[in-house]
Amino acid sequence: VSKREAVIQSALDTFYSSTKLALQTRATALSAAWDIADNVQRKTAIQEAWKNFNSAYREAKKAFKDAKKAAWDQFGTDRKACNVLPSGESRGNDLGF
Repeated sequence: VSKREAVIQSALDTFYSSTKLALQTRATALSAAWDIADNVQRKTAIQEAWKNFNSAYREAKKAFKDAKKAAWDQFGTDRKACNVLPSGESRGNDLGF
């Protein structure tokens, strides 16, 4: 259990760091975009900033989900190797985002 929980906590730390970086990058890009005088170029830069943010956020979310799944899968493998019956813990209760 402690191994699973440590992996999930580490994955969550990585998710938060990645999300924070994506937000900071978006803020910088949007600030620069709003300094552009040409309306067409400004609109393109704003759209690009949001596109890049959404992509980075989706990647961070997927990485967290994959790490969480791997931790639970390993927990199940370890549990079976120890001949322990299922605990009744639900994967869905574990930070379902």
